[in-house]
Amino acid sequence: MKEPVLIEVERKSDVLKKVKFGCLTGIPAINFTAGCLHSCVYCYAKGYPSAPPDGQVFFWRNTRRLLEKKLLRNKPSFVVLNTASDSFQPHPKVLNMAYECMEILIKNRVSFSFLTKGFIPEEFYDLFKKSPSLIYAHIGLTTLNDGKRGLFEPFSAPVEKRLKNIENLIETGVIPSVRVDPIIPLHTDSEENFHALFKKISEMGVKEVSVSALHIRNGIKVFLVKRLGALRWKRIEEYFEKNFITLCGGTKARLIKREFLDEIYRRAIDAGKVYGIDVKICACKNPDFPYEVCPSGRFLSKNPLQLNLFSHGAEGNFIHPRNI
Repeated sequence: MKEPVLIEVERKSDVLKKVKFGCLTGIPAINFTAGCLHSCVYCYAKGYPSAPPDGQVFFWRNTRRLLEKKLLRNKPSFVVLNTASDSFQPHPKVLNMAYECMEILIKNRVSFSFLTKGFIPEEFYDLFKKSPSLIYAHIGLTTLNDGKRGLFEPFSAPVEKRLKNIENLIETGVIPSVRVDPIIPLHTDSEENFHALFKKISEMGVKEVSVSALHIRNGIKVFLVKRLGALRWKRIEEYFEKNFITLCGGTKARLIKREFLDEIYRRAIDAGKVYGIDVKICACKNPDFPYEVCPSGRFLSKNPLQLNLFSHGAEGNFIHPRNI
């Protein structure tokens, strides 16, 4: 698989755009790139109409300058970094942008969160030490098997380096959560996989995990078939509903059949209980499960008035049934 190419462009749209899905609805977000160098084959952002051509990643080189100007006019209390990409992509320009933007947010006392499947370089920890209470870190990790990691997330950080992220964050005073997403049938959904992963991260000090299984959006299947081969993908696809449903934010997707999904999440929750880990099911991608604010929405627990806006009972955040 060929590594994608980074292409520099000027950002012409607003640098802070409010999120329109799930428990992060209404919170401003910054993306440093359109597309992502990690090239995860299941990446939902590949299905967006605005996604760059396959093999290309657009890098907005003026993001730092726009952010500085924005904060002079309007300073939010919390910002989400890279909802459709990753702050720690393996390219110096992206990493420099991540450092500069995080430094600006910390100087302005703006809390921020990030979810990464990349490796966090050492210099970031000196920055984080200045205000660890402002930072909500989430490490994407679905398995300790690096072969499986490489199959689905070809240019992401190896498992060993993601575990190092967790260790370094905890030493810095930032207690991360782990996001086990997407769980993929026949590959990362076994009881053995959950027990091995949760045992390891619990020993490191992780207490919170959010889980969600793979779902198929329009435009994504072609990448999965290309990477996995038609036969392997056919075996996985047998676990999925044939109909599309509407998820929060208005996107349409095919979910894993409920009987299989119940069993997958039961395994994960049971494994979490063994190792003292609080396992939450991501409500954004699981509309017919009980609503929970996953670790990605931890900031909201400190802001109950804002949290009330994002409950499933709120106008505009309707739970859609499967049988549509």
